[in-house]
Amino acid sequence: MIRIEKYDIEREIEDLIKKIAPVTPSAGLTFYDYIIEIYDVNNIVVRSASETKTLSSIDDLNNFLSTIENKKILVIAYVDAGQTLILQKYNVYHIFGRYFIGILLKSKVFLYAEAYINVITNREGARGEITNDISGSTIITRFSDINIANSSNIMLIVEKARYVALESVTRSLVYIGDARSILMFNFDGAGVFKADDLNISNSSFVDIYYIESRYNFNLNYTYTDIGLGHLVQEFNVSINANSSYTHNIPIPDGILPNARIFVFVSGADNISYSVDVNAKTITFTNNNAFNVNLDVKIEIIW
Repeated sequence: MIRIEKYDIEREIEDLIKKIAPVTPSAGLTFYDYIIEIYDVNNIVVRSASETKTLSSIDDLNNFLSTIENKKILVIAYVDAGQTLILQKYNVYHIFGRYFIGILLKSKVFLYAEAYINVITNREGARGEITNDISGSTIITRFSDINIANSSNIMLIVEKARYVALESVTRSLVYIGDARSILMFNFDGAGVFKADDLNISNSSFVDIYYIESRYNFNLNYTYTDIGLGHLVQEFNVSINANSSYTHNIPIPDGILPNARIFVFVSGADNISYSVDVNAKTITFTNNNAFNVNLDVKIEIIW
């Protein structure tokens, strides 16, 4: 006889959290100044070496966090948090658990997040028009989108994200392991950048250890050194009969002479092309007596 039991994923997650993050005062409070457990958005327990108290809302939690500074804080969420967590003072935050709709940074922080977070940002307001200076922050997260502006000396490590947006982030070190889209404007620093769609403009780098796009790139920056790169761009082009089309390759100077470029064309026969590495262009020629629509993929490796 085969016995089939229902798999309780929520219980498994809760058990895992309890294993990796000590929650008892005797085990955890020797390292953390505060242990905060979110059992429900209306039942939040805060423990310290001197007291235990219960908060009744995320607003209460945000108010509490605004009163402490230079502490080590563990936050564990056993339920989804549908209200933004606001970090207003410099503390070391370790965040574990389930889903957070957002984390708003209002000051320098050390943040390690092992939870699903919709977005970590220092921008607030209806259109993100207010930015908080979080210079000097360290942000390490596994699953979160990032939107940071107008700050410097940021250490940012992101394992997976839908998008990472960095605007006027300077003198910073960034590692982005896997993102759907990276948008960087007025950035300077160093890092590793891997995304489906990579758009970097008006920026400069002291070093790029590795850079990768899987489908599209638009790169306009200056650099001192680039370690390794793998750039892919896919696009469509229509060419009239017996005519040519020139495509600009949007990359910085100095890459193509030292890289290998591969061009793949489909959609029609009797098509020729030539690459000008100095001008950073590819010219496609339609040698047919009729118009053609082409699917093009270019791949640059160094």
